[in-house]
Amino acid sequence: MKKGIYLVQEHACLNPHSGAFQHIKMGLKHLGKEFEIVLFLGVNPVELKKIETLIPIGTKKENHITKPSYWLKGSVKDFILFFKILYSISKLYRELKKEAPSFIYERTSRLNFSGFIVAKLLGIPHFYEANGLQFESVKKYYSSLFTYFIKHIEKLQYKFSNHVFFVGTYGNYWKLKSNNWTNVENGVEKGLIDNIHNEKISDGKIHLVFVGSLMKHHRADVLKSALLLLDTHLFHLHLVGSKLDNLYDDLLKLNITVTHHGFKSRKELNLLISKFHIGVIAGGPEYNSNMKLFDYAIGKCAVIAPSIDVLQSSFKEDLYFFDGTAEDFAIKLDELIRNKSQRIYLSERLYVKI
Repeated sequence: MKKGIYLVQEHACLNPHSGAFQHIKMGLKHLGKEFEIVLFLGVNPVELKKIETLIPIGTKKENHITKPSYWLKGSVKDFILFFKILYSISKLYRELKKEAPSFIYERTSRLNFSGFIVAKLLGIPHFYEANGLQFESVKKYYSSLFTYFIKHIEKLQYKFSNHVFFVGTYGNYWKLKSNNWTNVENGVEKGLIDNIHNEKISDGKIHLVFVGSLMKHHRADVLKSALLLLDTHLFHLHLVGSKLDNLYDDLLKLNITVTHHGFKSRKELNLLISKFHIGVIAGGPEYNSNMKLFDYAIGKCAVIAPSIDVLQSSFKEDLYFFDGTAEDFAIKLDELIRNKSQRIYLSERLYVKI
């Protein structure tokens, strides 16, 4: 059996309670069916089973938003990062040479081209899994004079890798002429897809659900504004996830019926969502695969979502789209709330699609 290296460059990706960790876990599982796969974190081999037990599950606390560092400090950080990456290449080369792999499969990280260089030095194929625009990944923390340079490096990495798997539709963003890339979608674990679902709540209201670890791109502002335009007696909103305390408090002040369920495990999430009728996506990155969509699908919810590239590309006939504004969101959500047959049709269609 051929040996492959699954290379991860960022420690945060191996937080057992992160989406990245779940993604890596599934990647190792499926690649492991065809190859002997060794997981590396930077220049060191690691065991996934040991990592899973390192961080206990606890209540996720509200994160405080930090003010981004100014450009000079950020530029110095990037300058130091660049030379750290250069310095790591020789050690990574030595460590991977010992493994004698047939290929390297690497999860992209900002400015880190060491795995790509080592693959070329070893004369083996190199593959990227790209989960976002890496050159932009730190902009909420700091700005840098080197951002354009880093963007150009990232594009060259993709251009000259053997193949790039863009999770979502980031290939549409880069528009590479090298013809060595594919847009791919996420999926769900087979163990979570079954025919056992809770009965939908039938108390005279339509139950909406928002799942996620709240970020700016989720457009909580659009969600709040849209809900205020609706007859609040028609619906009950459920929040599931982390960093949702402030949104919950705001909605209570606006006299919107809302329940905050907090963080749930994957299995608990499936059972909980299956009680509700409509999954809500108020906003999201243009090209990023939307994981909450898959959670809604497992729970057989109809989904209302903004008309963005990644959703239009893969789910054009399966979602109820709005134009991104609160006004249109309210109009479309009201239509879906009042149209039971449309909700059932969309929920079944999305479930089968997933």
